[in-house]
Amino acid sequence: MDRQARRTLTALAAAQHGQVNVWQAADIGITHDHLRRAVRAGELQRVRPAVYRFAAVPVDWRTELHADTLSAPKGAFAAQSAALRLHRIEHPLLPYRRELLKLGTGLVHVEDAVVVHRTRRLDPQDVREVNGIPATSLARTLVDLCRGLAWWDLVDVADRAICEWPSARATVHRTAVRLRRGRHGVQQLADVTAPNAEAVFRSWLERQAAPLVRRAGITDARWNVTIPGLVGAGLVDTHSSAHGLVVEWKGLAFHRRPHQLQRDSDKQNVAASRGLVTFSFTWQDVVSRPEHVIGVLVTATRRRAA
Repeated sequence: MDRQARRTLTALAAAQHGQVNVWQAADIGITHDHLRRAVRAGELQRVRPAVYRFAAVPVDWRTELHADTLSAPKGAFAAQSAALRLHRIEHPLLPYRRELLKLGTGLVHVEDAVVVHRTRRLDPQDVREVNGIPATSLARTLVDLCRGLAWWDLVDVADRAICEWPSARATVHRTAVRLRRGRHGVQQLADVTAPNAEAVFRSWLERQAAPLVRRAGITDARWNVTIPGLVGAGLVDTHSSAHGLVVEWKGLAFHRRPHQLQRDSDKQNVAASRGLVTFSFTWQDVVSRPEHVIGVLVTATRRRAA
């Protein structure tokens, strides 16, 4: 290849973790023979059937993932757990694996370990470059994850994602509304990111928590009340005067604003200063560890009665 072609190839690869595919090379006049000669010279390495990498490029998970996205004639996009990692979201139920989203049915020349998802619709607003790698947007990533997750796990992933990227909430909601038809679980994603979601989710959480309180033997529980004599504490979620208990139920982290966190802290401190035992449980406790919630409350009521 001539010097100009080499410079063009180098500049193109520099924006792609040191890699190009055969279709990009052909667009700038570089043939398969040119690429094979560069491999024999030790300048390039063939890392996928259709992807070449400059030999001096350091390799990490991003480099390998980018090579995967280059392995289709019209490109593919990092998706689901791979896209989640690019967006800096970690979740124990979604360990990283190389996953791609491909529009249509074209071939993707990758290893068997790479999971290739297909879609018939992929709007430009649903993809972007993250660290230079073509990937689904955070909103589209969450929509695509809906299918394989139980709803409370999906809510947990969304909670972590929007805590990391607070400005994404409105976009996630709009995307879920736009794509919910025919997609399992996407309506729930739209619901928890809706403008009025805080009140709806809190009402749901209290309905789930109430049976746990009763099973713990607390029969005089009052909900969303001001404790007599403790005006400074404001409204508490659950109060039992017979047992001297106050329980706060924590909803989604991205539903809570800094002033609300401060108010909750002040509320619990005021209650504790007056001899009330205060407890705090997350929505994950209610959904995933109900027996733990009951056990803690039972132990507390027994100690108060002793």
